[in-house]
Amino acid sequence: MYNDYIYFNMKKLFLLGGGLLLAVLGRSANYQPMSCEGKMPEHMVRLLGEEKLSDDERTVQSLFRSGRVLYGTPVNAYIDSIANILYKANPNSEHEKINIYLYKSPEANAFMCPDGSLFMNLGMVAQATSEAELALVLAHEIAHFDKKHGSSANKKDLKKAKSVAEYALKKTMRDREKELEADSYAITEFYKKTNYSYEAVPGLFDLLQYSYLPFDEEAFERSFVETADYKFPDEYFTSKLNPIVSREDYVDTLDTHPNLKKRRQNADDLVKNLSDEGRTEFLLTEAAFDRARFLARKESVCLLLKNHDFGEAFYNTYVMMADNKDDADLQTFAAQALYGVAKYKADGDITDVVPDYKKTEGESGAAYYFLRKLKKKEVAVLALRFAWKAQKVNPDLAPITKSLMAMVRNYSLSTSDFCDFAMGTSVADAQKKVDALLGTGKPVAENASKASGNVKPASNETKKPDAKQASKRKSKRNIPTAKASGGETAAAPEKRRDSKYDNIRQKQIREKYVLPDSSFTVLNYMLVDMKADSAFVNMLSSTAKSDEKKDVEDALDELTNNVNKKAFEGGKVLLVTLYYGDGKSLARKDRQMQDNLIKWGHKYDIDFVCYEQLVKNNPNTKNYNFYILLKNLQYENIAGSDKGLVNLKNPVLDSLLKKEGITKMLDLRVADMTKRKFKMHGVMAGVAVPYALPAVVAGGFIRLRGLVASAALTDLDTGDTDNKAVLKASKYNTQPRLHQFLYQFLSNVKKGE
Repeated sequence: MYNDYIYFNMKKLFLLGGGLLLAVLGRSANYQPMSCEGKMPEHMVRLLGEEKLSDDERTVQSLFRSGRVLYGTPVNAYIDSIANILYKANPNSEHEKINIYLYKSPEANAFMCPDGSLFMNLGMVAQATSEAELALVLAHEIAHFDKKHGSSANKKDLKKAKSVAEYALKKTMRDREKELEADSYAITEFYKKTNYSYEAVPGLFDLLQYSYLPFDEEAFERSFVETADYKFPDEYFTSKLNPIVSREDYVDTLDTHPNLKKRRQNADDLVKNLSDEGRTEFLLTEAAFDRARFLARKESVCLLLKNHDFGEAFYNTYVMMADNKDDADLQTFAAQALYGVAKYKADGDITDVVPDYKKTEGESGAAYYFLRKLKKKEVAVLALRFAWKAQKVNPDLAPITKSLMAMVRNYSLSTSDFCDFAMGTSVADAQKKVDALLGTGKPVAENASKASGNVKPASNETKKPDAKQASKRKSKRNIPTAKASGGETAAAPEKRRDSKYDNIRQKQIREKYVLPDSSFTVLNYMLVDMKADSAFVNMLSSTAKSDEKKDVEDALDELTNNVNKKAFEGGKVLLVTLYYGDGKSLARKDRQMQDNLIKWGHKYDIDFVCYEQLVKNNPNTKNYNFYILLKNLQYENIAGSDKGLVNLKNPVLDSLLKKEGITKMLDLRVADMTKRKFKMHGVMAGVAVPYALPAVVAGGFIRLRGLVASAALTDLDTGDTDNKAVLKASKYNTQPRLHQFLYQFLSNVKKGE
């Protein structure tokens, strides 16, 4: 079967070590990704549990097993309510066979499978502008079911599919005539029989035509990334944006769907001259639509983050924050997006995660222009600013904040590199402010105005003089003393003279302030307000120290190539597997591998828990939600492993693991690829030695299997890797070698070898 992880290269698949802490990774605790609710539909129970299925049913099964299908959520309930309006308008007993699901994809699409499984992408809900548009989408897909429209997909197209969703979408493609027929049937047999507004009909085709654009068009304001303390250079921003020029009259000769102009004209002909009196775009409530769309948009941004589409995630979050600037989830998303940009910028791979502004239409181009113009140090500090602010409303963001602090330190930056005064402040004005803070008229130490590299680092214990305490000390010195004998008042003591130690302390305090310098750039002014936050300074300092220690430990580990292997002491082990390749029956091989590990584990008293197997053997909402969490985390882990991206704690998953008594995790990944034996140097050798040529030619028809497997056992409480191993094999049949490797690995786990 096709696998959603096919996008990731081999390097990402088999990086081991710190990136394997799936049990403590995930999304923000403030925002939990949508999960299924209520009882699992009987239709889904049957397909997940059975093996003998038709080809069409197996396609739907693969969608379920992808871990991206949702049912029972508030958004599902909203979509079901719209569908019920359509069913009442056109009663048909066949509609009872239709099961509507949401699919976790940011793309604006929907498709109907022959068995009545209707999948609507979250991206479709996120992009819609009215309830009526969603009703038209549903009516169109139901029309395919009512009219028994078959697929026009060919095998070549299906083989090119890179994911389960793409395969299913290609499998449900119909020809242009059937698409026009579905549009007509949807309008005449469903839409007209409801009270939905005819004015919304053109909106559906606008939605489809411009679905490649972000949620909305919002001018990118520089105030979103600047403060009164610092301003980026004007050249970081552009007003030269590409106009939106999406065509609806494209050539559709080779497409299954007719172009949008033909579909729009067909729909317009069906509703023109019809009265819109008494009709509305919202038969439910507009508030219900807004709520469903808001949830779908949040989930879509999460999916963009998971797919490392950080530029798009950043701009879409910016659009949503226009009306929800204090939303904790959105603040977290913005920080995560900038964090991803900073990580990729550090490696010079920014083009992988931020779209090319030269090819971007509309307002989002300005945001992408800005992100690409930022220097790597600047984006790291900007991301740190966003993360620190978001962490105040979402404490679980701390791992990302610490990771960004480590990045800043790795760029040889410390608090002494950041000015304590706003950009544009003169040295003289800064000196006056320091004098005012110290409460003296003494000049600022001369070396305090030197370049940042010569300024002494700030201490963790830096505190501004406490005016209240100073006042108390002063008042105590001015209290009249007891009268001397004879009724005479004792003379007040002379004012205490400053000692050399006072002068030293004054000088130290002055040197802790970093004054403006002519060599400073915007980077040096980006933490003015943050430096006034002692919690921020303390965390930055402590992170730097702990990371330095970790660097030494990592270096020693790399030199010795040693893992502190521990003998298995019992307990349940979470089994997470990924079988990837270009051959057939990959899903079957994955299940066989799981079955073997569970069986062999019994011999060594290792109790494996595999939720993929539990979903198959006991399909229910609890098991499926756990399975979704694990699939999502594995996906994120593979995507971020080669960049060292840190994900966030997921307390829901932590709680489930503890409740089930699961203490360890075995992360197993296998890549099974085809390799041809035929090589050019063999041909050359065959030409030089004619009698060897037949053997060389015959070798061109022989396919070898190249197999790479990695296994790592991780302690979920400590995050330590207890054992790990890698296998590389290349034979005509690699399965026996894989079995031997896995059996030996379990033996080593038990013995701690």
